[in-house]
Amino acid sequence: MNVPDWADPGEIYQEHAFSNIVILGKDKAEGADAILMNGPQFGNYVPGYVYSIGLHGAGFDLVGNTPYGYPVILFGYNRNITWGSTWGAGDIIDIYQLNLNPDNPLQYQYHGAWKEMEKRTEKILVKGQNSVSTDIFWTVHGGVILRDPEKNTALSKRRSWEGFELETLLGWMNTTRAENWEQWIEQASRSALNINMYYADKQGNIGYAFTGKYPDRQEGHDNRLPVPGDGSMDWNGFLPFENNPKVYNPEQGFIINWNNRPAYGGVLNPDMFWYSWSKADRVEVLMDYVKARAKLEPEELWNLIEHSSFHDVNARYFCRSSLKPEPSQRMNGLKRQRRLCGNGVFKAGMTIRMENMTNWALPFFEHFSPT
Repeated sequence: MNVPDWADPGEIYQEHAFSNIVILGKDKAEGADAILMNGPQFGNYVPGYVYSIGLHGAGFDLVGNTPYGYPVILFGYNRNITWGSTWGAGDIIDIYQLNLNPDNPLQYQYHGAWKEMEKRTEKILVKGQNSVSTDIFWTVHGGVILRDPEKNTALSKRRSWEGFELETLLGWMNTTRAENWEQWIEQASRSALNINMYYADKQGNIGYAFTGKYPDRQEGHDNRLPVPGDGSMDWNGFLPFENNPKVYNPEQGFIINWNNRPAYGGVLNPDMFWYSWSKADRVEVLMDYVKARAKLEPEELWNLIEHSSFHDVNARYFCRSSLKPEPSQRMNGLKRQRRLCGNGVFKAGMTIRMENMTNWALPFFEHFSPT
Protein backbone atom coordinates (compact mmCIF):
# COMPACT_ATOMS: atom_id res chain seq x y z
CA MET A 1 0.00 0.00 0.00
CA ASN A 2 1.45 3.36 -1.04
CA VAL A 3 0.46 6.18 1.31
CA PRO A 4 1.55 9.76 0.53
CA ASP A 5 3.16 11.80 3.33
CA TRP A 6 0.30 14.30 3.19
CA ALA A 7 -2.41 11.67 3.65
CA ASP A 8 -4.81 12.34 6.52
CA PRO A 9 -3.98 9.74 9.18
CA GLY A 10 -7.58 9.94 10.42
CA GLU A 11 -8.81 8.53 7.13
CA ILE A 12 -6.39 5.63 7.32
CA TYR A 13 -6.39 4.64 10.96
CA GLN A 14 -9.41 5.81 12.95
CA GLU A 15 -8.84 6.17 16.68
CA HIS A 16 -11.59 6.62 19.26
CA ALA A 17 -11.64 9.78 21.37
CA PHE A 18 -11.04 9.14 25.05
CA SER A 19 -11.12 11.59 27.93
CA ASN A 20 -8.16 12.19 30.19
CA ILE A 21 -7.39 13.87 33.50
CA VAL A 22 -4.36 14.79 35.58
CA ILE A 23 -4.69 15.86 39.23
CA LEU A 24 -1.73 17.11 41.24
CA GLY A 25 -1.75 17.26 45.03
CA LYS A 26 -0.01 19.84 47.19
CA ASP A 27 3.36 18.06 47.03
CA LYS A 28 3.35 17.90 43.23
CA ALA A 29 1.69 21.22 42.33
CA GLU A 30 3.78 24.36 41.86
CA GLY A 31 2.08 27.70 42.49
CA ALA A 32 -1.19 26.11 43.67
CA ASP A 33 -2.53 23.94 46.47
CA ALA A 34 -3.82 21.44 43.91
CA ILE A 35 -4.30 21.38 40.14
CA LEU A 36 -6.98 19.48 38.21
CA MET A 37 -6.70 19.36 34.42
CA ASN A 38 -9.58 17.51 32.75
CA GLY A 39 -9.68 16.83 29.00
CA PRO A 40 -13.14 15.48 28.11
CA GLN A 41 -12.83 14.34 24.50
CA PHE A 42 -16.30 14.31 23.01
CA GLY A 43 -15.16 14.91 19.46
CA ASN A 44 -15.36 18.03 17.28
CA TYR A 45 -18.75 19.59 16.62
CA VAL A 46 -19.89 22.91 15.16
CA PRO A 47 -21.53 24.35 17.11
CA GLY A 48 -20.00 22.70 20.16
CA TYR A 49 -22.45 21.02 22.48
CA VAL A 50 -20.57 21.79 25.71
CA TYR A 51 -21.41 25.10 27.35
CA SER A 52 -20.21 27.08 30.38
CA ILE A 53 -22.53 28.11 33.16
CA GLY A 54 -22.57 29.67 36.62
CA LEU A 55 -25.12 28.52 39.19
CA HIS A 56 -25.54 30.83 42.17
CA GLY A 57 -28.65 30.21 44.25
CA ALA A 58 -30.93 27.49 45.59
CA GLY A 59 -28.03 25.91 47.44
CA PHE A 60 -25.61 26.07 44.49
CA ASP A 61 -22.59 28.32 44.16
CA LEU A 62 -20.49 26.97 41.33
CA VAL A 63 -19.02 27.57 37.88
CA GLY A 64 -18.39 24.91 35.28
CA ASN A 65 -19.31 23.42 31.93
CA THR A 66 -21.33 20.46 30.74
CA PRO A 67 -22.93 19.04 27.58
CA TYR A 68 -26.32 20.42 26.53
CA GLY A 69 -29.20 18.55 28.10
CA TYR A 70 -27.23 17.27 31.10
CA PRO A 71 -28.98 18.14 34.37
CA VAL A 72 -25.66 18.24 36.25
CA ILE A 73 -22.38 20.12 35.82
CA LEU A 74 -19.80 17.49 34.87
CA PHE A 75 -16.71 19.70 35.13
CA GLY A 76 -16.49 22.61 37.52
CA TYR A 77 -15.68 24.08 40.92
CA ASN A 78 -17.35 25.75 43.89
CA ARG A 79 -15.80 27.78 46.71
CA ASN A 80 -14.14 24.74 48.29
CA ILE A 81 -13.62 21.93 45.79
CA THR A 82 -13.23 21.18 42.09
CA TRP A 83 -14.28 18.05 40.23
CA GLY A 84 -14.10 16.29 36.88
CA SER A 85 -15.03 13.05 35.20
CA THR A 86 -14.17 10.54 32.47
CA TRP A 87 -15.89 7.44 31.16
CA GLY A 88 -15.25 4.52 33.49
CA ALA A 89 -15.99 1.68 31.04
CA GLY A 90 -16.86 -0.73 33.85
CA ASP A 91 -19.01 -3.70 32.83
CA ILE A 92 -22.51 -3.03 34.14
CA ILE A 93 -24.39 -4.81 31.32
CA ASP A 94 -25.01 -8.47 30.53
CA ILE A 95 -26.74 -10.27 27.68
CA TYR A 96 -29.05 -13.23 28.38
CA GLN A 97 -29.99 -15.82 25.77
CA LEU A 98 -33.60 -16.98 26.04
CA ASN A 99 -35.21 -20.25 24.98
CA LEU A 100 -38.56 -19.43 23.39
CA ASN A 101 -41.67 -21.57 23.51
CA PRO A 102 -42.05 -23.22 20.06
CA ASP A 103 -45.84 -22.90 20.45
CA ASN A 104 -45.76 -19.30 21.64
CA PRO A 105 -42.70 -17.15 20.72
CA LEU A 106 -43.77 -14.51 23.26
CA GLN A 107 -42.98 -16.91 26.09
CA TYR A 108 -39.50 -17.79 27.36
CA GLN A 109 -38.23 -20.47 29.71
CA TYR A 110 -37.51 -19.23 33.21
CA HIS A 111 -37.00 -21.38 36.32
CA GLY A 112 -38.53 -24.42 34.63
CA ALA A 113 -41.71 -22.71 33.39
CA TRP A 114 -42.84 -20.61 30.44
CA LYS A 115 -43.01 -16.91 31.30
CA GLU A 116 -44.83 -14.31 29.21
CA MET A 117 -42.87 -11.38 27.81
CA GLU A 118 -44.19 -7.93 28.58
CA LYS A 119 -45.18 -6.04 25.46
CA ARG A 120 -46.00 -2.47 24.63
CA THR A 121 -46.36 -0.57 21.37
CA GLU A 122 -44.53 2.71 20.87
CA LYS A 123 -45.78 5.24 18.33
CA ILE A 124 -42.98 7.34 16.84
CA LEU A 125 -43.99 10.60 15.15
CA VAL A 126 -41.93 11.39 12.03
CA LYS A 127 -41.91 14.91 10.65
CA GLY A 128 -43.46 15.08 7.20
CA GLN A 129 -44.20 11.35 7.11
CA ASN A 130 -46.58 8.82 8.56
CA SER A 131 -45.98 7.81 12.15
CA VAL A 132 -44.21 4.51 12.81
CA SER A 133 -45.32 1.95 15.38
CA THR A 134 -42.95 -0.58 16.89
CA ASP A 135 -43.44 -3.32 19.47
CA ILE A 136 -41.19 -3.37 22.53
CA PHE A 137 -40.68 -6.64 24.42
CA TRP A 138 -39.42 -6.97 27.97
CA THR A 139 -38.26 -9.84 30.19
CA VAL A 140 -37.14 -10.18 33.81
CA HIS A 141 -33.65 -9.26 32.62
CA GLY A 142 -34.60 -6.21 30.56
CA GLY A 143 -35.40 -5.21 27.02
CA VAL A 144 -35.32 -7.76 24.21
CA ILE A 145 -32.72 -6.67 21.66
CA LEU A 146 -33.04 -9.61 19.24
CA ARG A 147 -35.79 -12.16 18.53
CA ASP A 148 -35.48 -15.18 16.25
CA PRO A 149 -38.74 -17.19 16.56
CA GLU A 150 -37.63 -19.59 13.81
CA LYS A 151 -34.73 -20.74 16.00
CA ASN A 152 -36.74 -20.35 19.23
CA THR A 153 -34.24 -17.93 20.72
CA ALA A 154 -33.95 -14.30 21.77
CA LEU A 155 -31.47 -12.01 23.49
CA SER A 156 -32.32 -9.76 26.42
CA LYS A 157 -30.08 -7.05 27.88
CA ARG A 158 -29.80 -6.31 31.59
CA ARG A 159 -28.43 -2.96 32.76
CA SER A 160 -27.41 -2.52 36.37
CA TRP A 161 -28.43 1.14 36.46
CA GLU A 162 -32.08 0.53 35.56
CA GLY A 163 -34.27 1.75 38.41
CA PHE A 164 -31.46 3.87 39.86
CA GLU A 165 -31.62 6.76 37.40
CA LEU A 166 -33.00 9.30 39.89
CA GLU A 167 -30.66 8.17 42.67
CA THR A 168 -27.73 8.62 40.29
CA LEU A 169 -28.90 12.07 39.24
CA LEU A 170 -29.34 13.31 42.81
CA GLY A 171 -25.99 11.92 43.91
CA TRP A 172 -24.12 13.45 41.00
CA MET A 173 -25.89 16.78 41.50
CA ASN A 174 -25.04 16.88 45.20
CA THR A 175 -21.34 16.22 44.60
CA THR A 176 -21.22 19.73 43.13
CA ARG A 177 -22.47 21.13 46.46
CA ALA A 178 -19.96 19.24 48.61
CA GLU A 179 -17.47 21.15 50.75
CA ASN A 180 -15.01 18.33 51.51
CA TRP A 181 -14.01 14.78 50.56
CA GLU A 182 -16.37 13.08 53.02
CA GLN A 183 -19.41 14.86 51.62
CA TRP A 184 -18.28 14.36 48.05
CA ILE A 185 -17.56 10.61 48.26
CA GLU A 186 -20.86 9.98 50.05
CA GLN A 187 -22.76 11.48 47.12
CA ALA A 188 -20.51 9.90 44.47
CA SER A 189 -21.33 6.47 45.91
CA ARG A 190 -24.96 6.94 44.84
CA SER A 191 -24.09 6.85 41.12
CA ALA A 192 -25.10 3.62 39.34
CA LEU A 193 -23.33 4.64 36.12
CA ASN A 194 -19.81 3.52 35.21
CA ILE A 195 -18.16 6.92 35.57
CA ASN A 196 -14.70 7.89 36.80
CA MET A 197 -15.21 10.82 39.21
CA TYR A 198 -12.38 13.06 40.44
CA TYR A 199 -11.88 15.49 43.30
CA ALA A 200 -9.51 18.20 44.53
CA ASP A 201 -9.87 20.91 47.18
CA LYS A 202 -8.30 24.13 48.42
CA GLN A 203 -6.32 22.29 51.08
CA GLY A 204 -4.45 20.31 48.41
CA ASN A 205 -6.34 17.05 48.89
CA ILE A 206 -7.07 14.95 45.80
CA GLY A 207 -9.23 11.88 45.26
CA TYR A 208 -10.84 9.49 42.81
CA ALA A 209 -13.75 7.03 42.70
CA PHE A 210 -14.71 4.43 40.10
CA THR A 211 -18.45 4.76 40.48
CA GLY A 212 -21.25 2.45 39.38
CA LYS A 213 -23.35 -0.46 40.58
CA TYR A 214 -21.51 -3.62 39.57
CA PRO A 215 -23.28 -7.00 39.42
CA ASP A 216 -22.47 -9.86 41.75
CA ARG A 217 -22.34 -12.46 38.99
CA GLN A 218 -22.64 -16.21 39.29
CA GLU A 219 -19.45 -18.26 39.30
CA GLY A 220 -18.49 -19.22 35.75
CA HIS A 221 -20.17 -16.18 34.17
CA ASP A 222 -18.05 -15.05 31.20
CA ASN A 223 -18.98 -11.39 30.81
CA ARG A 224 -17.81 -11.40 27.19
CA LEU A 225 -20.58 -13.75 26.04
CA PRO A 226 -24.35 -14.19 26.46
CA VAL A 227 -25.35 -16.47 29.33
CA PRO A 228 -28.48 -18.63 29.75
CA GLY A 229 -31.58 -16.63 30.60
CA ASP A 230 -33.37 -19.52 32.29
CA GLY A 231 -32.62 -18.15 35.77
CA SER A 232 -29.50 -20.20 36.42
CA MET A 233 -27.16 -17.24 35.74
CA ASP A 234 -29.16 -14.41 37.31
CA TRP A 235 -27.21 -11.86 39.33
CA ASN A 236 -26.94 -12.44 43.06
CA GLY A 237 -27.35 -8.71 43.57
CA PHE A 238 -24.82 -5.89 43.50
CA LEU A 239 -21.34 -5.57 44.92
CA PRO A 240 -20.99 -2.97 47.70
CA PHE A 241 -19.46 0.40 46.88
CA GLU A 242 -16.59 -0.48 49.22
CA ASN A 243 -15.40 -2.83 46.45
CA ASN A 244 -15.15 -0.02 43.88
CA PRO A 245 -11.60 1.28 43.27
CA LYS A 246 -11.05 4.63 44.93
CA VAL A 247 -8.16 6.62 46.37
CA TYR A 248 -7.66 9.70 48.54
CA ASN A 249 -4.33 11.51 48.68
CA PRO A 250 -2.21 8.78 47.04
CA GLU A 251 1.42 8.57 48.15
CA GLN A 252 2.68 9.42 44.66
CA GLY A 253 1.00 12.82 44.92
CA PHE A 254 -1.00 12.68 41.68
CA ILE A 255 -3.88 10.89 39.92
CA ILE A 256 -3.89 10.28 36.16
CA ASN A 257 -6.45 8.55 33.95
CA TRP A 258 -7.10 8.26 30.22
CA ASN A 259 -10.05 5.83 30.34
CA ASN A 260 -7.58 3.15 31.35
CA ARG A 261 -8.00 0.30 33.85
CA PRO A 262 -8.85 1.84 37.24
CA ALA A 263 -7.16 -0.89 39.28
CA TYR A 264 -5.68 -4.38 38.98
CA GLY A 265 -7.81 -7.15 40.42
CA GLY A 266 -11.54 -7.10 41.05
CA VAL A 267 -12.42 -5.08 37.93
CA LEU A 268 -13.63 -6.96 34.88
CA ASN A 269 -12.28 -6.02 31.48
CA PRO A 270 -14.89 -4.22 29.32
CA ASP A 271 -16.94 -6.62 27.20
CA MET A 272 -16.99 -4.41 24.09
CA PHE A 273 -15.03 -5.91 21.20
CA TRP A 274 -13.71 -2.50 20.13
CA TYR A 275 -12.47 -1.45 23.56
CA SER A 276 -10.27 -3.27 26.04
CA TRP A 277 -7.72 -2.42 28.70
CA SER A 278 -4.18 -3.51 27.87
CA LYS A 279 -0.53 -2.63 28.40
CA ALA A 280 -0.54 -0.50 25.27
CA ASP A 281 -2.25 2.48 26.85
CA ARG A 282 -1.83 6.16 26.08
CA VAL A 283 -2.09 7.01 29.78
CA GLU A 284 1.61 6.14 30.00
CA VAL A 285 2.41 9.28 28.00
CA LEU A 286 0.87 11.37 30.77
CA MET A 287 2.42 9.23 33.51
CA ASP A 288 5.93 9.55 32.07
CA TYR A 289 5.59 13.32 31.73
CA VAL A 290 4.44 13.87 35.31
CA LYS A 291 6.81 11.35 36.91
CA ALA A 292 9.80 13.00 35.24
CA ARG A 293 9.15 16.32 37.00
CA ALA A 294 9.36 17.08 40.71
CA LYS A 295 6.60 19.69 40.44
CA LEU A 296 4.47 21.20 37.68
CA GLU A 297 2.93 24.62 37.27
CA PRO A 298 -0.60 25.02 35.85
CA GLU A 299 0.77 26.15 32.48
CA GLU A 300 2.96 23.06 32.18
CA LEU A 301 -0.02 20.84 32.82
CA TRP A 302 -2.03 22.72 30.21
CA ASN A 303 0.74 22.21 27.66
CA LEU A 304 0.68 18.49 28.39
CA ILE A 305 -2.53 18.30 26.34
CA GLU A 306 -0.67 19.29 23.17
CA HIS A 307 2.33 17.15 24.06
CA SER A 308 0.24 14.02 24.46
CA SER A 309 -1.72 14.59 21.24
CA PHE A 310 1.35 13.78 19.11
CA HIS A 311 1.80 10.30 20.55
CA ASP A 312 0.33 7.17 19.01
CA VAL A 313 -0.51 4.51 21.58
CA ASN A 314 0.36 1.67 19.18
CA ALA A 315 3.46 3.27 17.70
CA ARG A 316 4.87 3.52 21.20
CA TYR A 317 5.15 -0.28 21.23
CA PHE A 318 5.26 -1.47 17.62
CA CYS A 319 7.84 1.04 16.39
CA ARG A 320 10.15 0.05 19.20
CA SER A 321 10.49 -3.47 17.82
CA SER A 322 9.81 -3.09 14.10
CA LEU A 323 11.86 0.03 13.45
CA LYS A 324 15.29 0.05 15.11
CA PRO A 325 17.56 2.83 13.83
CA GLU A 326 21.30 2.82 14.40
CA PRO A 327 22.49 4.62 17.55
CA SER A 328 23.76 7.51 15.44
CA GLN A 329 20.27 8.02 14.04
CA ARG A 330 18.43 8.03 17.35
CA MET A 331 16.55 11.18 18.31
CA ASN A 332 14.45 12.25 21.25
CA GLY A 333 11.27 10.20 21.72
CA LEU A 334 8.71 12.51 20.12
CA LYS A 335 10.86 13.52 17.12
CA ARG A 336 11.83 9.91 16.47
CA GLN A 337 8.21 8.73 16.59
CA ARG A 338 7.14 11.41 14.13
CA ARG A 339 9.89 10.40 11.68
CA LEU A 340 9.38 6.66 11.89
CA CYS A 341 5.63 6.41 12.33
CA GLY A 342 4.05 9.73 11.52
CA ASN A 343 3.83 9.59 7.73
CA GLY A 344 0.78 7.35 7.54
CA VAL A 345 2.61 4.11 6.71
CA PHE A 346 2.45 2.81 10.25
CA LYS A 347 -1.19 3.81 10.67
CA ALA A 348 -2.11 2.12 7.39
CA GLY A 349 -0.37 -1.03 8.56
CA MET A 350 -2.26 -0.98 11.85
CA THR A 351 -5.53 -0.68 9.97
CA ILE A 352 -4.72 -3.83 7.99
CA ARG A 353 -3.72 -5.69 11.16
CA MET A 354 -6.95 -4.73 12.93
CA GLU A 355 -9.12 -5.69 9.96
CA ASN A 356 -7.46 -9.08 9.71
CA MET A 357 -7.95 -9.74 13.42
CA THR A 358 -11.50 -8.49 13.88
CA ASN A 359 -13.41 -9.09 10.63
CA TRP A 360 -14.22 -12.66 11.58
CA ALA A 361 -15.88 -11.49 14.82
CA LEU A 362 -17.95 -8.56 13.57
CA PRO A 363 -21.07 -10.55 12.55
CA PHE A 364 -21.34 -11.90 16.11
CA PHE A 365 -21.16 -8.44 17.69
CA GLU A 366 -23.56 -6.60 15.39
CA HIS A 367 -26.38 -6.83 17.94
CA PHE A 368 -24.28 -5.55 20.87
CA SER A 369 -23.55 -2.02 21.98
CA PRO A 370 -22.05 -0.17 24.96
CA THR A 371 -25.50 0.76 26.28
